[in-house]
Parts: sequence; structure tokens; C-alpha cells
Amino acid sequence: MLDALGLDRQAELVYRAMLTRPDWGVDDLVDRLDIPAETVRACLDQLAGLNLARPAVADPRRWRPVSPDIGLEALLAQHRMEIAGRQQRLERARAAAADLLATYAALHLPVAGGDLERLGEPDDIRSRVEWITARAEQEVVALLPDHHPDPAGLAVRAALAESMRARGVRVAAVHPYRVRTDATLARHLRRMIGLGCEIRIAAALPVCLLIVDGATALLPSVPGDRCGTGGILVHHPTLVAALAALFEEIWRGAQAFGTPPRRDGNGLSATERELLELLSRGLTDEAAGRKLGVSLRTVRRMMADLTTRLGATSRFQAGVRTQQLGWLADARR
Repeated sequence: MLDALGLDRQAELVYRAMLTRPDWGVDDLVDRLDIPAETVRACLDQLAGLNLARPAVADPRRWRPVSPDIGLEALLAQHRMEIAGRQQRLERARAAAADLLATYAALHLPVAGGDLERLGEPDDIRSRVEWITARAEQEVVALLPDHHPDPAGLAVRAALAESMRARGVRVAAVHPYRVRTDATLARHLRRMIGLGCEIRIAAALPVCLLIVDGATALLPSVPGDRCGTGGILVHHPTLVAALAALFEEIWRGAQAFGTPPRRDGNGLSATERELLELLSRGLTDEAAGRKLGVSLRTVRRMMADLTTRLGATSRFQAGVRTQQLGWLADARR
């Protein structure tokens, strides 16, 4: 229990024994504590270095403990001085960091003007994201349809998330279903969950979106652009509230990453319902796969499974059975 003061367990055991039985010598400590003689002597040297024990005046071969109210109080006073010194150095470092941040902001970050702020280069966007998330106080939520971020981008996301979680900020993100088949991204998401982030997946995400504390939102400057290629920072409260409502709607319908897909009363997963809806509107398998973010092979495998479950022998018959059973009507409710 006194390791914070530089006293290891065995030295503490020897010290407690000496306080209880000050008449014990080295041999008694060896016998009663069942500790090798060289270990006892090392403990005595450690206690002497901390001013908790000293050789007896009458017989230097024997040791006497220093009273805890003297020895331990001196140690505590020394540690309090060290902690105060570290605190002063920390305050100086914090002030220097704040000065550096202010200088960086003045030189590199755009000045917010009005309700919308256009960001051009990917480096500008990354710097701005780091800046606003570093100041998040409550939550940071995101829709991240781009499932092929570069390794450096994943590292930045993890570092930002770790920093935010350390400050008690909620971090929640929705990714597309296809992340489950990407080993690198799946591993990254498990790491994020380990940091305390909330991760869900959904069939399709309409836009890349980041919202900080319900007050600032980041969108791509061009619809359909990859995350981080060009952005618009939104400050207008009404616009941000609308985007937050969009996130919450998608979040409610998404499933937790790593859990089996939820199924409705007809036994359909969200992806299967979406696939049937897309095909009923005349989309090809390839186009439906792009909408869902899955491969053509996955679309055909899903349809083969649905056809079997419907008891049909062809895609046409499966479509008829879907209408007869009201699967699409149920999905639209």
C-alpha cells in the first residue's frame, strides 16, 4: 500500500514487522517472515534510504524502525513537494500548448463567416475536424458511408476518438453493412468499440456527416463525394438541427456492429427488405448492389436465399410470392 512512496511490498512487510517487534534482529526477521537474509538486508537498505529505519546506536549490527509519524510524514511532505512541482510544470506546459494552438489557428484555420464555411483541401478538412472535435464537450456523431479510408485516416480517427472518450465525450458512428466484409475496417471498428465508442451499421447511408455537440455539422461540398475530399461546415442552428434529426433517424434503424441482423415479422433483415424494394422498382442486381454497398455476388446470393425461403423456383415467381405475402407492403409501413 506504500508503493506510491517508493516502498515495495517486501520492504513494507519488514517495516511493519519491525514496528510490531522492535526487538527482532535480522535473523528473527528472516525466520519469522520466511524471507531470505539477502532480501531482508536489501529491504533494510531501502528503508534506510527512505529514512524509515536506521542502525541501532548501541549495536550498529541491529536495526531500529523510525516512527511512522516522523518517517512517513517526511516522505509524504517530499512527495507533496514533487507533486506541486509537477503541477507547476504541467500548468506551464498547458499555457505553452494554448499559445501554440492559438498561433496555429490564426495561421492555418479559416475564420468562420456566417452560417456556412467552405473547406477545400483534404488537409484543411482534417485540420478542421481535429480542431472542432478537440473542443467537443458532449457528443460527436457521424455517418461514414466511405468504407475505404486510408490507414492514416483510420489512425487519426482512432486517436481523436481516444482523446474524446478520455474527456467523457460520447462518440457514435454509423457505417454501411459492407464494413463487415472488410477485415481492416472491421478490426478498426472493434478497436473503436474497445475505446467506448458506439458503432452501428445500416443498409445505406445518404451522406457523409459529422455533428459536434449539436452545434456544428460537416458535410461534403459535392453530393456523393468521399468523406474528406471537400466540405462545408454548417453553423446555422436550424440546419444543424435538421441534420441531427437525420442522424437520429438512421441511428434508430441501424443495428449494433458485431450483432446478428434484426429481422421483422416476415423474417427479413433490413438489407433484404431494402433489396426487395430496389428490385421491385426495376433496378438491376448491379445497381441494387451499388445502392446497398454490397457486391453483385452478394446480391445474387441474397436473392437465391430469398427465392428458396419463398418456396419459388424462379426470380419472377419470387416477385409474385413477395406481393402475395405482402412483404413489400409490410416493409413500407
